Amino acid sequence: MARMARMVILSTYPSADASFRLRMLPVVDAFREREYEAHAYSIFTTRMFEARNRSPRFRAFVSFLLAWRLLQRIIHLVLMRRVNVLVIHREAFPFATPWLERLAMSRAEFSVLDFDDALFAEPTHGRDWRRRFRNPAKFSDVVRAADLVTVASPVLLEWASKLNPHVELALTLPPSRRQVNWSEDGPVPVVWIGSDSTVDQLLTRLEPIRDAVAHLSSEVRILSGDQTLSRVWPSNVSAARWSEAGEDALLSVPGVGVMPLTSDTWGKGKGAYKALLYLSAGWPVVMSPVGMNIWVLNASQAGRLADSEDSWREAVSLLLDNPVLCSELGDRGRKWLEMARHKYDLANIILTGVKNASR
Repeated sequence: MARMARMVILSTYPSADASFRLRMLPVVDAFREREYEAHAYSIFTTRMFEARNRSPRFRAFVSFLLAWRLLQRIIHLVLMRRVNVLVIHREAFPFATPWLERLAMSRAEFSVLDFDDALFAEPTHGRDWRRRFRNPAKFSDVVRAADLVTVASPVLLEWASKLNPHVELALTLPPSRRQVNWSEDGPVPVVWIGSDSTVDQLLTRLEPIRDAVAHLSSEVRILSGDQTLSRVWPSNVSAARWSEAGEDALLSVPGVGVMPLTSDTWGKGKGAYKALLYLSAGWPVVMSPVGMNIWVLNASQAGRLADSEDSWREAVSLLLDNPVLCSELGDRGRKWLEMARHKYDLANIILTGVKNASR
C-alpha cells in the first residue's frame, strides 16, 4: 500500500491566533482534500495563548510551560522525518533564526515560508520578550532558503522579492458574512478590533475619533485582550474581551471600522487584516495612509484615508452622519473582497507552487 504524501505546518501560535486560524487552517483542509497526511504543530497551546497576557501569576505559569514547549520543538525538528511539503508560518522557532528553520527545510522536498508582519524589523509596539535572543535581520536568510515565500502585503512582497524570486501575495482573508442592514435606527458605532500588542496604534488617533462620535451621540467599541480591558477608558469608549462569538455579533450590525497605524517599518509591513475584516461585514473604513492600507483603499474604494487629527475627525464624522454613503462604500468593499478571495487565496497559491515544482 502506497504511503500518503505528508504536509506539515510549523508555527508559534495555535488556532486561537487569527493569523494561524485564517491562513494555516485552510491550507490543512486543502491538502487533506487532496489526500495528504496533513498536520499543524504550534509551540503555544490554546490555553497558553489565551493566558499569556493575564495576571503575573498566569504569565509565570505560561513562561514555565513555554520553556518546555520550546524544548519539545527543538526535539521535534531534530527527529522530524522527511516530508513532501513543509510550511513555516512566520517562524519555526521564536529565536535562533535561521538555524532551526534551515534544519526543518532540509527535511522537506518543498518548503514554504509564510509571514504577515515585518519580522525583519525591530518591533515598535511595546516590549518583546524575544529581543534578547533574536536578530530580526537574520530573517532574510530564512526567506532566501524557502522554495516558495507567501506574504500578506505588497510591502512585504517588495521586500521579499529582493531575496527570493518565488514570492506570492496572499491576503489574510476573514470569513464571508452577510451584508449588514444600514436601514437600522440608532447611532452607528466606530469599531476597533485588535490585540493587546496593537492597541497603542488606536491611541494615536483616539481623541479625534472620540470627538466625532461625541458630536453624533455615538461611541467607540473595542474588542481586544485582557491588558486592553484593564486600561481606564474615557467616556464614550467601551472595551470588551475578544471572542469569536462577540466579533461575529458586532460585525452583524452597521459600524464604521478604523485602523490607525504609525508610519514605521513595522506599521508598513502589516497586512491590513482589520480593514479586510471590516470590509467582510460591509462596513466602510477609515485608515492611516500606511503600507497595505493604501493598497486596500485604492483597490476597494471602500472608505477614507486620514493622516492628521483633523482629517480623522472629518472622515469619521462624514461616515457617521451619512448611512447611505456608508452602505454604498461597504457594499463596494465587500464585493471587492469576495473577488480578491479567488486571486489571493493562500491555500491555492501553495498548491499551485507544489504542483509546478513537481513537473
